[in-house]
Amino acid sequence: MHELAPLVYDQLQRIAHLQLGGERPGRTLQTTGLVHEAFVKFAALDRIELSDRSHFFALSARLMRQVLLDAVKRSSAQKRDWQFARAWLNRELS
Repeated sequence: MHELAPLVYDQLQRIAHLQLGGERPGRTLQTTGLVHEAFVKFAALDRIELSDRSHFFALSARLMRQVLLDAVKRSSAQKRDWQFARAWLNRELS
């Protein structure tokens, strides 16, 4: 992985930039962070057979989408938790 990273980093940055293009302004995850989180997911894969360079980049793009989806899910869960807590406090204080 350490040898691979410098060879593909620029292309991964471009893919991440495209992935983030549809995101809302004010997002907390930036291009570099997305590349790094996808790389962590990639390194955690147990067994993987890549047929060629384009297969690697396609898998990397999919992992980046998963990172973005995970971030949305975490954000939504936090909002639900806050709404529940606020409703509970309002009921207790009434």
